[in-house]
Amino acid sequence: MQDTAGEHLYKLFKAIKHQVEKGPVDAVQIKAKYTLNDTGLLGDDVEYTQVTVNVIVQDEGLEPVPVKVLNCDTIAQVKEKIVDQVYKNLPYSHRPKADSLALGECMLVGELSGHLYNWHF
Repeated sequence: MQDTAGEHLYKLFKAIKHQVEKGPVDAVQIKAKYTLNDTGLLGDDVEYTQVTVNVIVQDEGLEPVPVKVLNCDTIAQVKEKIVDQVYKNLPYSHRPKADSLALGECMLVGELSGHLYNWHF
């Protein structure tokens, strides 16, 4: 995909997705705090905090993968972010679907103020 229009479109898509996911996204109304479309702008000022989740994938080693999520994300949004980060080196067509993943045990590590969690799936 090097030196093709597809590569540039993919980079644009990833940049827009990264920008939109920096803030809260209402999964029901499909509105976001940061968006390119003013009709899709999230009207209320939602308080949120970024949380780092350390994800360990079963049967794929014990090295945790840090994933940044928001404390107001839905489980489906967290799963999407986990899949995007854990399988970032795989083509999209080879990645597992986020809704097919089951989040396992969730352990709180350290202080809550540190916002560090370990999730296994």
